[in-house]
Amino acid sequence: MMFMRWLVEKRRKERGPLRIFGACLLLVATPGVAMAEPGGDTACLALQGNGDHFSSLLGAAVALLERGVHPALSFGGSSASVVAPLVQAVLANVSVRNSVVVGPDGRALGVPQKAALVIASISPMSESLLLLPSLVSFSRLLRNVAHYVVTSSLADAFVGHPDRAMVMLEPITGQNVLGADFLQHTDFRPLLALPTVPRRTQWFHAAWFSFAELISVTPAEFLEALTLPKSHPAHTARVADIKHRFFGLLRAENAPASQLPNALLKKHERWLERHASLLERIPAERKLDLFLKMLEPIRSVPFVGSLALQLSRPFDLPNPSVVWRAYLGLSKATGKVFPLPPGTVLHSTARVAEFDSNRGLVDKQGLENLALVYFVPKSEAAAFRDVLAQYPSDEGPMSFQDPNTNTLRAVVPAGRMLVYGNASLSKGMRASIAEPNAIRRMPIVPGDEEIAAYASFLERGPLLGFGGWLDHVPMKTLSAHPACRNVDWLVTVANPTEGLRGFQRKAVRAVVEGRRASVLRKVKREDPLSLVHSFLDGLFRVYKESLLLEGRLGSVVIDFNWDDPIPGNDTDAVSLATERAVLANRSALFLASYQHARVKLAEKMGVASAAQSVLERELGAFSVLLAATPADVVVGARQTLGLPALPREEEKRKRKVPVASEGGVRH
Repeated sequence: MMFMRWLVEKRRKERGPLRIFGACLLLVATPGVAMAEPGGDTACLALQGNGDHFSSLLGAAVALLERGVHPALSFGGSSASVVAPLVQAVLANVSVRNSVVVGPDGRALGVPQKAALVIASISPMSESLLLLPSLVSFSRLLRNVAHYVVTSSLADAFVGHPDRAMVMLEPITGQNVLGADFLQHTDFRPLLALPTVPRRTQWFHAAWFSFAELISVTPAEFLEALTLPKSHPAHTARVADIKHRFFGLLRAENAPASQLPNALLKKHERWLERHASLLERIPAERKLDLFLKMLEPIRSVPFVGSLALQLSRPFDLPNPSVVWRAYLGLSKATGKVFPLPPGTVLHSTARVAEFDSNRGLVDKQGLENLALVYFVPKSEAAAFRDVLAQYPSDEGPMSFQDPNTNTLRAVVPAGRMLVYGNASLSKGMRASIAEPNAIRRMPIVPGDEEIAAYASFLERGPLLGFGGWLDHVPMKTLSAHPACRNVDWLVTVANPTEGLRGFQRKAVRAVVEGRRASVLRKVKREDPLSLVHSFLDGLFRVYKESLLLEGRLGSVVIDFNWDDPIPGNDTDAVSLATERAVLANRSALFLASYQHARVKLAEKMGVASAAQSVLERELGAFSVLLAATPADVVVGARQTLGLPALPREEEKRKRKVPVASEGGVRH
């Protein structure tokens, strides 16, 4: 072991530092020819999902790429299934790979460092992502929110029909697939020629604005569109466009005719006509005040709180037709099915289902009906299957102590760890982000290869996706992936306090106990089944082992707590308000996590050289603002990244409306 450590260190020293960054960059285009990659470290990157705080994962990825470390593979579940393909899409981009960006010393940047420049400019895309609630039926939305709150608190479990959802699956999937499509196929040579982050961000915004066919909308314009009847003289083409876009984004797969966007819009128009005289009596300024005040309490609603913040300031609306085609799996750039970018692994749990004549597909209870599904590029599926096939079907790389039999039991046996290589990026992403009771869950449909490989298990019934919440477990399995066997580093980005005692416990209880048993035990104040405790204890042990990865020389854990992004400020009211502002602002969270990741990487990889710190000189200045006021944090984050300024705070105070940019509650 000592010899191996010496050998690896000697090899790194012989490579020498990558002194290829400078303050000014020169770009030379070499289309059609892949440039040789300078000698640099490689890694497998494992990302833990974190809901609407996904921008913190992007910050960590930029810090890694900036050092010249090339992710041979990026893995993600839940919202990390959004970030992992974004990273790999940029690395696969022909213009990023084939362009030569030269620093003042005449040395070229590696592909990872060029990718870091692109992803550091991504805030216009992450800021524009809209998490839309299921508004096809307001009464159904209220029912689903109530169901989530009641079952989470009363049953301490996520139990419910797959259609029980608060956030729409289709627009969030479509927007994110469209983003990956943009990152993989856009010509970024003009961006890479620009010398600063703000200028690159501005170029990125213009290119993304065109690709997604966005329009910028103010809260006043949005409210006018929703409250102005079609017969009103002020009903312009722009008002009609805003209505069309918003209702178009509410399109759901397999929805009945009465819930299609055009039907919903016509129903809304009829309501406006009936109440036109009442709406006209309310001054526009008063309507806006009421609208912004109505949004304030919504920020505390799980999963849709970020939308309330977005609607309270200027935001972007995409073309719903473009988003829908992306949801269906089609690339806007090529017109063909958009597969997973090379080196991407997405993860989801799934449960065997059965058909009920009244409710359709319903989940079967018990751990024996829980499976793990890995979505990988088609060319990489066979090799990953071969790795998992080394285990007997009832065993696996992870185990826990079963209290009922007092024996070791596989967390998920290899026979229920399925590798799917037939899926588009959309199919893999929609399975992973659709977590129980939050987003509508869909069946995971196998292709011919999957049917042949897993025939005996699939005979038990169709698989219903159950979301990527069990991402602690696959991190250890990931280290056995063929692409990760010879890399220099395994880098894990995770929240050490998230999941195992919260979301994951409720998900496991739903699998093991179901609704009736969970509710009864909660009412009687009984402890959960010992099997649930043991499963979670085993899961936590597996998680810790996956971080240590015995025998691996280069394991880095970026343990960023995105629920507490500014450590050590728990008693200071101003500091806590600043922390809430960071959590509520995706750009600020991106910058905070970037700075934290640089510190964690330096602890294991050594202090970054000047050649690996061109972004630190621009982005690192944000760390000073973490001790400032909430408004300064938001303004400073946007200035650092070159984003447009938000409306003036004093104008909001004149309307006696709480300052939107200071908002945000933890959820």
